[in-house]
Amino acid sequence: MDFAGQYLFMLGDFNTGAYFNMDVTDSSAQASNYETVQDWYYNSTGAGVMPTPLADYTREITETDKDFLYSYSLGVPFFTQMGNMEHEANVLIDLDFLNLSTSFSDTFSAPADAALPLFTNTEADDITEKTTFLGFNADYTLTKPGIWGKDSGNEFFFGGGFGFDVETPTYSEVLTEQDISYAGGGAAGVLDVRNADTLDDTFTAGFDFNIEARAGHSFFYDLGPMVTFGLSPEASLGFSMDNDALLDKEVAVNRADVDADGAFTSAADTITTTTTTYTNSIDNVGGDSTSVIDITTGFTLPVAATIAPEKWPFFITLGSRADLQLVNSITNTKTAVDSVRTVAVDGTGAAVSDTTVEALSSDETSVMDNSILVEATHNIGMTMPIGEYVKLDVALDLGGATNIIDFKNLVIQVIIAMP
Repeated sequence: MDFAGQYLFMLGDFNTGAYFNMDVTDSSAQASNYETVQDWYYNSTGAGVMPTPLADYTREITETDKDFLYSYSLGVPFFTQMGNMEHEANVLIDLDFLNLSTSFSDTFSAPADAALPLFTNTEADDITEKTTFLGFNADYTLTKPGIWGKDSGNEFFFGGGFGFDVETPTYSEVLTEQDISYAGGGAAGVLDVRNADTLDDTFTAGFDFNIEARAGHSFFYDLGPMVTFGLSPEASLGFSMDNDALLDKEVAVNRADVDADGAFTSAADTITTTTTTYTNSIDNVGGDSTSVIDITTGFTLPVAATIAPEKWPFFITLGSRADLQLVNSITNTKTAVDSVRTVAVDGTGAAVSDTTVEALSSDETSVMDNSILVEATHNIGMTMPIGEYVKLDVALDLGGATNIIDFKNLVIQVIIAMP
């Protein structure tokens, strides 16, 4: 589901407004979201008599496996012209909610007929796994008459922007299990096993930050009556920093009803709490934390030409863009370590044991890398007016990072202006 809207208005000499977008994506697998109900019956009459089936017990299995992404965007544009200078700004806020929670339950009802032996295993496993992403970006550009060249279309522009993203994950689990045996012959059910486990994770939010400055100048030239030529070189310098979300602590509690009395309050029962404190870890399986710093120097050169002979029924546009990026990266990796404390008590709260395994020292390594990224793209187009209100546009895009003649796409469209 997608919803978008915008509203623009004038406020004195300023053009501003707002635009909003909401998108809900459900990628849940249908095979992992189901409910199954199984009903068992027994014969309530004796031998030699027409059977009369009656409901005995019911088994119900339910599973859900969510994969929902809720995305919201709110932007505020801003534009004004003061004298011969144009000011353009934009602020964008993104808010995403990712839900990967799962649940599974397998339940049995008590049998109405206890004549035959029966073993029932009831369990439920509920996992709550959600992540919130918050993004903020602001951008500003100032455009003024060109410093070089005499053409009125020549412009000098400079500006920049910054932004950040915050990732906040949450994770918890509740697992319960209960086994009941029915010996048959009318005997009541006997509780064999009853366990209740919980798991709670605490995270430090991940934080990404970026900032960029850029400047450029556009040039236009009339090369005779048939050809117009333009180029707009631009240079930029950017800095970005990416940091993973880190797992700080995991608390696992296991409750065992050892004497099978249906509660966890007796001296025979055990309640074990395992607290794992993590350092430089992105998960509970030893994933090392990394932070990446990139310094990017970019150069862009778009070039375009229009060829329009006087007697031709159409005109041709030629475009080319070359991009060069010099990226200096520093990747800092810290080895994940953890300390574990295990505390066991009985059902009355009396201490049973308390052990601690201290964490080892964490190693840190830094790797520097320099890379050059080059990409060239080209565009060939044709526009042919057909009458007063119709025109035909054809555009072919070529190029890329590996081959300058790679075919990208072909667009053919007819544009009809309403009179």
